[in-house]
Amino acid sequence: MTSDSAATMAEERELGVARMAMAEIVHPVLSPDEFALFSRFGRQRQVAAGEMLFRRGDSGDGMFVIVNGIVDLDFGEDLVVKYLGPGEFFGELGLLIGDHRRGADARASTELTLFELSHPDFQKLVDHDPGRVAYFLRRTIMRVVSNEQMLIRQLRRRNHDLEAALDNLYTTTHQLSHTEELVRTDELTGLHNRRGLTLYLQECRQPSRNPPQGLLLIDCDRFKRINDEHGHLVGDRVLQAVANILRSVVQPG
Repeated sequence: MTSDSAATMAEERELGVARMAMAEIVHPVLSPDEFALFSRFGRQRQVAAGEMLFRRGDSGDGMFVIVNGIVDLDFGEDLVVKYLGPGEFFGELGLLIGDHRRGADARASTELTLFELSHPDFQKLVDHDPGRVAYFLRRTIMRVVSNEQMLIRQLRRRNHDLEAALDNLYTTTHQLSHTEELVRTDELTGLHNRRGLTLYLQECRQPSRNPPQGLLLIDCDRFKRINDEHGHLVGDRVLQAVANILRSVVQPG
């Protein structure tokens, strides 16, 4: 093993350890000491299965710590539902800020036992153990930043998917318009063919088409002779030239 490869492996191990440490920091679970501190100042609640603790958009100033049971956090839209269990917490911004608007629906998936702490309890926590509360605040800030970054990534991915869908829609619309034009026109001359004439006559029968319409028939005399004497390639060029003359003297519409 070379020194470069060894250094690379060591760097990858350090990054892996850092990611694991970050995941542990931002994960909403209390350490045993934090759990003991928060339960000391919290009020215990029993919640029945299926009961809503709060809904998205509600104002609240409380934080919840789960003793046992499962809580579902539904953020709406197409975001993944989070399931929290014993030792985990949620609603911490209500504790820190007070009168905070909830960002998710919180529902008891099973029977719950939890502790609830309100905004006035925050100062009691600080007075009792400021160092532990400071570490909890650091973790909370990192969680908020991590969630914000994840939301930004999701929005960027959604915008990319939307742009791709719009591009596909534009391409499909363009192809459809081109196909419709090919159906209505002659491939060689670009003039309307018999189907194009039929569709145009149907449009002329609409009540909104008030101006009178006329039909002019043009016959290319002795055209077969040109094909026989000079070949079909020359005949095609003659038809294209006639089509260009017609386009130059006939106004569109």
